[in-house]
Amino acid sequence: MINRKILVVDDQKDGREGIANAILSSARQDDSKSLLEKLRPKLSGKNSGGGARFSLDQDIVYDVDTAASGKTACAMIRKSIDNGIPYNLIFLDMRMFGWDGLKSMEEIFKIDKKVQVVLCTEFTDHTWEDISEKVGRRDNFLILKKPFEDMEVAQLALTLTEKYYAEASLRHSQKMETVGELSAGLAHDFNNIIASLQATLSSIEFSLNKYDGDTAFKNELKSDIETMNDAIMEGAGMVQVLLSLSKRQELPLSPVDLNELMERVIKICARSLDKSVEVHYTPSAEKAMVMAYSAQIEQVLLNLCINADHAMTIMRPPGVKHGGKLTIIIQDEVIPVMKRGNITEIPPGKYRCISIDDTGVGMTPKVISQIFDPFFTTKSKEKGSGLGLSMVFNIIQKHKGFLDLYSLPGKGSVFYLYLPFLEK
Repeated sequence: MINRKILVVDDQKDGREGIANAILSSARQDDSKSLLEKLRPKLSGKNSGGGARFSLDQDIVYDVDTAASGKTACAMIRKSIDNGIPYNLIFLDMRMFGWDGLKSMEEIFKIDKKVQVVLCTEFTDHTWEDISEKVGRRDNFLILKKPFEDMEVAQLALTLTEKYYAEASLRHSQKMETVGELSAGLAHDFNNIIASLQATLSSIEFSLNKYDGDTAFKNELKSDIETMNDAIMEGAGMVQVLLSLSKRQELPLSPVDLNELMERVIKICARSLDKSVEVHYTPSAEKAMVMAYSAQIEQVLLNLCINADHAMTIMRPPGVKHGGKLTIIIQDEVIPVMKRGNITEIPPGKYRCISIDDTGVGMTPKVISQIFDPFFTTKSKEKGSGLGLSMVFNIIQKHKGFLDLYSLPGKGSVFYLYLPFLEK
């Protein structure tokens, strides 16, 4: 679900409570239609005859805070960013004691350049050009002239929080595209180095097989060559990870049964995961067919299972007993309306859903907001490169699938993978 977090700043109690109540009541459910239900078709450009549909129960949930001064607001904004749940939108009164609205907005944009600001005023103290010059920007803020109607506040709350998340999604896509281009170049260069090493080792092995000298020396050298070959194979695996971050890699898709694929992953987990971790697997009652490149989906599932294992073992605080339960379930899921998760929007449709649930250390909202960013990791450098979940995200996108994640610190995490349903 989208976090529609809004801050209302006004030194007059009636003013800030009036705006806060207008926002909250616009999404309140009762027997009659709310303001947002009436507004939404017009604002979204959709109608009941077709296109994407939205569930008000799922979509419109506001978290509204209030502050009586610009200084208090800035402190709250810093705290929200530290907690990983930043404000999307700020309603800011122009005339306040201490910092006025203009000074407050200037300081707010120093803290958070992405937040949307609505400046509420009944006076014409400053022109648009004056305000733009003062705050050093012409985007992410607008002026709401007093007196205004609750409907206007509801409209702005909806459209500007939507705009905030649309821009966040665009920034993430651009970042992944940049990383993809870089990864493709690195993979190409790295692959050339690996090919050269493989050719050199093959030549050494050929010469060694013709060598009739010291047997002990020959055996020792063979052992060293095997070690180098293993390292080369690991390097080749890293090339595949880098390629998975690039859009240049074409995927040979074919019908795949997720039940069979998951069983192979479970067998690997039985050998690889810590013995203190219990694995519980519930396959789909029937074949769970999807169009997929099985090697990459297997890589995704194995990565998530290993991450879950780490969350229940090496990532636990010192002195806390290792172990926990890893629960994997494959089932069909029909999503009737646009579903807003913590990570992405999931459009209506029929999906094969894989849930991977652990009882590990969990994640804070701030970590969740960064978890799919390239090179971000909560593990030590020896245990994590920060590319694993970026790879997962890209692979699922390439399969026209979707990801979602729910987590609580100290309780655990559950990842959901949604892949388009394929009839048997």
